Amino acid sequence: MEDVAIIDNIASGNIDGEIVVVISNKPNVMGIKRAQKAGIPVRVIQHVDYKTREEFEEELTRELEEKMAEIVVLAGFMRILTDHFVRHWRGKLINIHPTLLPSFKGTNGWKQAIDAGVRVSGCTVHFVEVEVDGGAIITQEVVTIKVGETVESLQAKTGKAEQKALPRAVQLLCSEKCHLDLNAGKVVTIEVGETVESLPAKTGKAEQKALPRAVQLFCSEKCHLDLNVVC
Repeated sequence: MEDVAIIDNIASGNIDGEIVVVISNKPNVMGIKRAQKAGIPVRVIQHVDYKTREEFEEELTRELEEKMAEIVVLAGFMRILTDHFVRHWRGKLINIHPTLLPSFKGTNGWKQAIDAGVRVSGCTVHFVEVEVDGGAIITQEVVTIKVGETVESLQAKTGKAEQKALPRAVQLLCSEKCHLDLNAGKVVTIEVGETVESLPAKTGKAEQKALPRAVQLFCSEKCHLDLNVVC
């Protein structure tokens, strides 16, 4: 689980930060139990106890501000947040999505990736914006989609990737090596970034691996186009 990965990485010194509170809208979930075991403050705020989404989110904000949270991580939090909440926490609110955004936004990204026939997928940690899954990308982790991959097996692979990507993203923010430019809506990092000049060189090396592999698939008759299926 992503929240457990953050707890473990803080404990091992890989994240220069602390968890000030773990909030869930469902009682007795694993994240709450794991946080309690680690001595982290927890709070269950059930949305069903509030008349409106706005009242529910006001209580979330009160709790987060009382604990002086500087980063809000949506780890397994499945409720769509209002525009007001997102704007209030903009630049501090991050989410993890189980595909390589901007491809396959929305729900059931694993099935979308398999149905599209792509050979790689993964996960994306991004800043949350009003547009669902439309925020600036902080980091990504790639997994391979094999022939015969199922939604269940890809979901399991992606889950392991999320346990790497989310702690890495949190550390980038905690160490102030990454932030959101609120005016441009883009990620700014002080680490050496990819450039227009360096990326083609990397891509060229990848092409030298991918093209021979594709040719061999055809030559060995392990791959062909179904001419009866219109894409």
